[in-house]
Amino acid sequence: MGAYIADVIWGRYVTIVLFSVVYLIGLIVCGLAVLPDLLPQRSLIFFISLCGLVALGAGGIKPNVVVLGADQFHSRDDSIQKGSFFRWFYWTINLGSAFSFAVLANIATDPPSFITSKCAIPFVFAVICAVFALGLIVFVCGRKRYQRIPPAGSVVTRFFRMFVASGAQSFDGLMVVVCSALLLPGMALTVSSYMTHGSTSRILSTCGIGLIAVCVLLLMIFSRSTKWLRIARESLGGRFAGHEVTVMVDVVQLFPFFCFMVVFWAIYGQMQTNFVMQGCQLDARIGDGNYLLNASSLSVIDAFVILLLIPLFEKFLFPRLATHGIQFTTLQKIGVGFFFSALAMVAAGYVEVQRKHHNLIEYTPNAMPAQDKRIHYSGKNGESCQDEWCCNPNHFTGNTVINCSAALIEYGCHCIQVESKSYLTGCTQQPVAEMSIWYQSSQYVLIGISEIFTSTSSYELFYNHIPDTIKSVCQSLNLVTMGLGFMITGGMNSVLSFWISDNLNAGKLENIFFLLSGIMVVNLLGFVQVSRTFSFEREHEDEHQSHSHISQQPKYPIVSPKRIVNVTPGKAIDIQHVTNHEHPDSPYTQDVDVSPHFISGYTRTPESSPSPRGNDVVKL
Repeated sequence: MGAYIADVIWGRYVTIVLFSVVYLIGLIVCGLAVLPDLLPQRSLIFFISLCGLVALGAGGIKPNVVVLGADQFHSRDDSIQKGSFFRWFYWTINLGSAFSFAVLANIATDPPSFITSKCAIPFVFAVICAVFALGLIVFVCGRKRYQRIPPAGSVVTRFFRMFVASGAQSFDGLMVVVCSALLLPGMALTVSSYMTHGSTSRILSTCGIGLIAVCVLLLMIFSRSTKWLRIARESLGGRFAGHEVTVMVDVVQLFPFFCFMVVFWAIYGQMQTNFVMQGCQLDARIGDGNYLLNASSLSVIDAFVILLLIPLFEKFLFPRLATHGIQFTTLQKIGVGFFFSALAMVAAGYVEVQRKHHNLIEYTPNAMPAQDKRIHYSGKNGESCQDEWCCNPNHFTGNTVINCSAALIEYGCHCIQVESKSYLTGCTQQPVAEMSIWYQSSQYVLIGISEIFTSTSSYELFYNHIPDTIKSVCQSLNLVTMGLGFMITGGMNSVLSFWISDNLNAGKLENIFFLLSGIMVVNLLGFVQVSRTFSFEREHEDEHQSHSHISQQPKYPIVSPKRIVNVTPGKAIDIQHVTNHEHPDSPYTQDVDVSPHFISGYTRTPESSPSPRGNDVVKL
């Protein structure tokens, strides 16, 4: 909704400011709701503010802020700087993520001595509100410096009407329109499965994930061809103007890449789900064993990898490769990221196989450190158990109040009875293998590298090749791919629950990792095939079009010049008047995107001259 409002009504800057205020109000209400005994119905208020105000604010900020930042660069001349901006933008996102995981999460779960346990979470929300408010103030202070593209009015609305009307005219178009629409019920079914249990949850998730997977696959196939859109031109007997059809073609030809990104985000989502379950049955003890590392906190490795490597790539790797004539295109970077994500799944599967081959850690009661006072074991008559009671099935009648993701354990050692032996257990209260949790680092590192190539380049792809009038909407579609990927992650765990058990030693979690790796390999092969036939060609038959992109041999031949001017390929040159001596009726009077593959030169006549003189020609 925020993207639509920005492109149609308010523009990006105003939309970001207003939705940021909503977001900030939501954070403040959440902070007040977690204060003890301050508000009635605290849980309900917290839920409404988090899923209502905060979610609404995020929906207005995320698709617009990256687009507004990129708008500050000229669409032609600053293409390299713009690509760098997308990477640094992603770097700042992970800077905030790393701060949240490494600092705020620890304060909330294990507060320092000067903060009481009751005030820890409210203190964290206070910090978040203060930082966000400061960021909003800084953003508003720079308002006079921003280059703002005005909203397009009814262009976006007309685009969707044309999309549906054109799709109804052919089978390919109908499949694209129908599959795009069916993604919504697929998402609804998947989300509903999270709120149910047992067979109902499995049925809903199977239907939802199946519908999403089928629609994504069909969109990959049928959106490759845009002939059903091109024949909608008035010049070909259609109903729409040429420049309007061009906008639709620019967007629809990127649909296959939206679909390829869904698989990538499904792999990325493993960090918050299956990686954590795997880590809970790895040895997470640190030092002398008096501290247990929270398995979910290892995702900070991903953030630190991005914080470290993006500057190295920007300052050393990419410039060094450029000096040797090696420059990755946007699509090539995305493909490299896909490759690393597949490797990450192979690494995760390998770690899981090795974990099962390691012995379990046996527990000796006398060597067990004192339990944290916040952790209690329910024994006979509800009294607190001693350490020895924990390992005695005759006395141990209840469950520990332990949650891995909440990091409630300071020492983390507790035990269960297995085959007359006591074993150290992790956050899921299942036996822990004699294999360090740090072996998971490789899969987190590979995910981080894949993000640098794929996620940042997706911003670039869905910005550079989309008309200004609909850029925010397309960035919101890019975010939708992330949501679809996360839904697939959760749905797969429900559908393939026979591979996942409470005790992973009795399951086949590695099969899920290897399956995702295989899916990504197939996804990568399809991506390469589509990329080979993909062209950023934009047809410009309508005189109202503001830019001309020459992607084929010009209609008229180019004449040899008197003087040669060297320019950088891919740079835009502002041509005021271009005259072809042999064909004077072929003026090129707009910005031309110079391509070494298709343009050998042009003749330029200054605007003040009525006849050709001092002709300059670009030599590529």
